[in-house]
Amino acid sequence: MRNTLKRRTFLKSAPAVAAGLSIFQAGRAAAGTGTEKAPPGKLPYKIVYNQDDSAVFIQTDEPIEKEHVLGMVDEVARGGGDCFLACVQNHKTSYPSDVWEPIWYEYKAHGTVFGRQGESWIRHARQAMRLAEMGYDYPELVMKRCREKGIAPGISIRMDDAHYRGPHSLGKSMVTARLAQFYQNTDLYLKGPDTERMGGSWALNYEKPEVREHYLALIRELVERYDMEVLDLDFMRHPPYFDRKDLDRHCETMTGFLHEVHTLCHSSGRNISLMARVPSTPANCLGLGLDVGAWARERLVNGIALGMKNCTGWEAPVDAFREITGENVSIYPGTERQAGRTALVNTGRADESEKASATRWTREMFRGFAAGQLANGADGIYLFNFFVGNSQMMDVLSGLAAPERLVGVKKAYRLTTYGTAHTEEADLPMQVPVTVPARQSRKFEMLLASEPEEVLVEAVAICDRMPEAHEIWLQMNDTPLGHATRISREKEDLGYYSWHHFMGNSTAAVFRVPAGTIIDGWNNLTLRNEGEPLMVLGLAVRIID
Repeated sequence: MRNTLKRRTFLKSAPAVAAGLSIFQAGRAAAGTGTEKAPPGKLPYKIVYNQDDSAVFIQTDEPIEKEHVLGMVDEVARGGGDCFLACVQNHKTSYPSDVWEPIWYEYKAHGTVFGRQGESWIRHARQAMRLAEMGYDYPELVMKRCREKGIAPGISIRMDDAHYRGPHSLGKSMVTARLAQFYQNTDLYLKGPDTERMGGSWALNYEKPEVREHYLALIRELVERYDMEVLDLDFMRHPPYFDRKDLDRHCETMTGFLHEVHTLCHSSGRNISLMARVPSTPANCLGLGLDVGAWARERLVNGIALGMKNCTGWEAPVDAFREITGENVSIYPGTERQAGRTALVNTGRADESEKASATRWTREMFRGFAAGQLANGADGIYLFNFFVGNSQMMDVLSGLAAPERLVGVKKAYRLTTYGTAHTEEADLPMQVPVTVPARQSRKFEMLLASEPEEVLVEAVAICDRMPEAHEIWLQMNDTPLGHATRISREKEDLGYYSWHHFMGNSTAAVFRVPAGTIIDGWNNLTLRNEGEPLMVLGLAVRIID
């Protein structure tokens, strides 16, 4: 059984909720004033926002202007973010680089991007080119605007990229001869059975010095050129980085690479903090050659973000990472642009549309994710692929920064699910969907935050059929909750999972939960099926008011 955190004393006092805003504002002022650097060691930020490399260029109506970039930063600052990470490259850069090829070079030469004429990539190239030709440097605009708005400026690097990679689709689309030769060199990629792994097809092999130097050249340019406070290495875009033959050697290789990046950051004269977006468990990290524990012991990183591919890891094990990093590394569980995806792959429906399986975020789910993670010891929240232009949702960010502001307000928690697009070597294991045989029980683990006893709480089991209320029984930690209080159609009841798109008979079994049974951190929910075999498609807990 997991260790759980003690019930926080601030829950005993209702005024603590009102005090949360001033606590957040004070923390935000200290984190990113634009004149003070982040202190060595732990990062001070509460809401870290990673902006995709292409979103501002693709989503902005043409022609893009300087004001569109500034407005992107303004939206995050206004919403409550206190660190803005601008992703500036895929295989090519979105700014006028001297060491990598900007994305518009190929477009100007051939009218293509990655050898194709895909509408979104062409728009990305055309808009980035327009900005550069007007005399604006994209990262420089972002860094300066962050300073003006009092939030910490940072840059995120994709450590590899699965989009159109490989010598045929990438190397031949390069205009710069040196870079074309680099991507056409088949010796630099993983080979053999490793190409069959998720993301392994034409994945760059970081055991090759040329690959590491390729990225060090870009990092060197960025840290010397731009006034950033944070450099983020995104190892979730996209693994793998090594073969599976000698993990110890691979870990040493990547740790040595981190030493070189760390040296570049601290020799720049800017005291740049280093963070990394890594797979969702310590074991997953080691399996991919990323020894996060060594990075922490050798003081190479100031923060880590826990990521997944195209979905959100609701059970991110912050406590497990804390055991290997200690207290001097900030740990940020990460959200994706979707709260989750319907796990079609486990139900024989994997041929259905992946996009239709997405579960959209709500304010309640954002609050639930943050509350559970903060209760488990997270230092803040990391938003990835949550594109600007979501102003109707951005206003919730400031309320995610302090646990005090999340007490007693409407929230929704759920378990992780993902569809067919995931990275099995990096993502969390799923607890649902799972079939519970007749007269059998299943235990689930969920991250929750404790609440005052007067708060109304419900647990909801999403099922593949409509059971009778007396056939399904639930226990929260050591407290029996009894049989379901009601059974209703999922589509009519809630939107925490998207099963109603694929299973018209999916239902929600609802249970009343005494708030006092919930503890901070890991909670056990035991579901017993007293009827015919039942598939549990999802599990949610919601704070009503």
